Amino acid sequence: MEALGGFAAASLSPPPPHYSTILQTPPWKSLPQRIGQPRLWSPLLCISKNVSYGLRPKLRKYTARLQKELNCSEKFKHHVSVHFVRLVVGVMLVMSVSVGVSRTPSWALTEENLLFLEAWRTIDRAYVDKTFNGQNMAIKKMLATLDDPFTRFLEPDKFKSLRSGTQGALTGVGLSIGYPTGFDGSPAGLLVISATPGGPASRAGILSGDVILTIDGTSTETMGIYDAAERLQGPEGSSVELTIRSGPEVKRLSLMRERVSLNPVKSRLCKMPGLGKDSPKIGYIKLASFNQNASGEHSLLLPVWA
Repeated sequence: MEALGGFAAASLSPPPPHYSTILQTPPWKSLPQRIGQPRLWSPLLCISKNVSYGLRPKLRKYTARLQKELNCSEKFKHHVSVHFVRLVVGVMLVMSVSVGVSRTPSWALTEENLLFLEAWRTIDRAYVDKTFNGQNMAIKKMLATLDDPFTRFLEPDKFKSLRSGTQGALTGVGLSIGYPTGFDGSPAGLLVISATPGGPASRAGILSGDVILTIDGTSTETMGIYDAAERLQGPEGSSVELTIRSGPEVKRLSLMRERVSLNPVKSRLCKMPGLGKDSPKIGYIKLASFNQNASGEHSLLLPVWA
């Protein structure tokens, strides 16, 4: 009896007499010639039937199955490597131990978190535009859940454009733009809300209600207001090409950008109709937007009307 890695291995019993005949049978014999003959001997079956007595109980079920098939002679014992037997026993032991080991607990993530992470990894791996910003996407998605049209996220470049419009002056063509309502059948594009008096757009004859069709050859049909404002602004002295629809007429204009002072306050002093020359007057003040000039211009009107 020989010790194998701390486990006892019993001697092997003699082989059946037909094994020598089978081993001498050429493997290239046709299938009909080998029908009815016992299966060929395999070294994988030459493991002692007493190997399992030193193992833990979980391994006994494996060796009990081998006991029915192991019946090899002493002359085949030396053909079975001791290292091979140790390897088989070691693998069986590792398998039995690994079954009872629990898996490491995963992170405490909700299904929504996992879905977002999977979507982000997919976009980061496969999206063509490498400038895609996942933070902006997440912020916009959270703000969209508020369902408030007056709450929106401004990216840094758009926020810069907004700040420049509230400082009272900017370098551009002097146009205030918005989206057409579409109720009157107006064409798709950007609507001119007003043109700054004395500015490049006003001098070119652009009026309130005109529609901007293109900016430097780019259609405004699906263009956002902030994108259009960025295209209209630029270095002082540079030019911008506009296609304007004014009523039925379509005209193309080239405007030179310059420093424009924004005055959001418009006013008018009117007389009450039907009361003669001494009728009281009514003052109208229109505040188009809020910027640094709004409060100052408003204050200048009140003393004049008093």
